[in-house]
Amino acid sequence: GTDDGLIPVTADGGLTWNEVVSPYAGSFFGAVVARDGVLVIFGMRGNIFRSVDGGVTWQKVESGTHTAFNGGTVLSDGRIVLVGNAGLVAESTDNGATFTLRWSSAGGGFASVVEVPGGLGGAGHGAGDGLCAGVPVRCSGRGRRVVAGARGRAPQRREARSW
Repeated sequence: GTDDGLIPVTADGGLTWNEVVSPYAGSFFGAVVARDGVLVIFGMRGNIFRSVDGGVTWQKVESGTHTAFNGGTVLSDGRIVLVGNAGLVAESTDNGATFTLRWSSAGGGFASVVEVPGGLGGAGHGAGDGLCAGVPVRCSGRGRRVVAGARGRAPQRREARSW
């Protein structure tokens, strides 16, 4: 990420980079590319921006929170999931145009998120079993490691809230 509102953008697979000035002069911690090529960047104070033109222009997405987003991923079904401090989980089903907020019961905050067979896993600030996107996860403390699934087993869908 960046802490000066500049967004590095490449059009040649990373051989060269240009810095685009965003409408936000604060910190960004990550970016994802949606299935249709829409770019979504996220960071401090709940800021989310998206670009539909390869990073030339950026539009602010109202997140509904001032909690920082630290990590994100695009799931195999096309949903975008962002995670952050205090167990924040945000989901978009429309390529980042809107996000629905959830608060994970896994404890602590999330630094990153990945899709694993049957669910999600993430490195976090807290530790414990819980639910993230309706599937069990286990996060070990201080971002050292993550075990996907309750108590280290492969995640299984539960009769619990789901997205």
